[in-house]
Amino acid sequence: MKLLAVNGSPRAASSNTEILLNAFSSGFLENSQHEISRGYITRPDELLELYGNADHVIIAFPLYTDAMPAQVLEFLEVISQQRGHKTLGWIIQSGFPESCHSLPVTRYLESLAAQLGHDCSGTVIKGGVEGIQVKPRWMVRPLLKAFFQLGRSYSLDGRFCEEMVKRLHRPEKLHPLAAAWFRALIALGIPDTYWRVMLKKHGAHTGRFDAPYL
Repeated sequence: MKLLAVNGSPRAASSNTEILLNAFSSGFLENSQHEISRGYITRPDELLELYGNADHVIIAFPLYTDAMPAQVLEFLEVISQQRGHKTLGWIIQSGFPESCHSLPVTRYLESLAAQLGHDCSGTVIKGGVEGIQVKPRWMVRPLLKAFFQLGRSYSLDGRFCEEMVKRLHRPEKLHPLAAAWFRALIALGIPDTYWRVMLKKHGAHTGRFDAPYL
């Protein structure tokens, strides 16, 4: 099996998507019979060449407020003009803890695979991924272990294990008690800590309340 794992994040190798794909690739490569290539949506010419040489393709990308990155959409438009049979799978990650935000794009992607004449190896949805780069290792370890196992199982039959997909999919919606707890944290401003750090890092903290269109 020649597998191409596409990182569809505009942040490329410094993204949360990269961390998940690293774990997946490690599990996949436990089976020495297979090959895996890594492609980046930020390098379109190189990516198209890798795509042409693969028989299995997994496209992983972040969901930004219910929308895929524009570069991913452009890549899908390009490959829609190409011929040849492949097995196409998807990994969608987002900062939303609830996977229900990703369900509409899941249906679109699985339908798209059929329109392109490809087999669909499945769609993995994982919420709550934003910030894993700065979380303590012990907090991220279970997630990385799950993606390692996902890669290992994919190497056996070229499909995502349905049971693992279901586990990663949870929660589809937060339990009412969890939602109430989250609202309390928001009221205290605790979830904003990460975003304040990121704004300061990129020199945008002082202008965070700017309203230029007003």
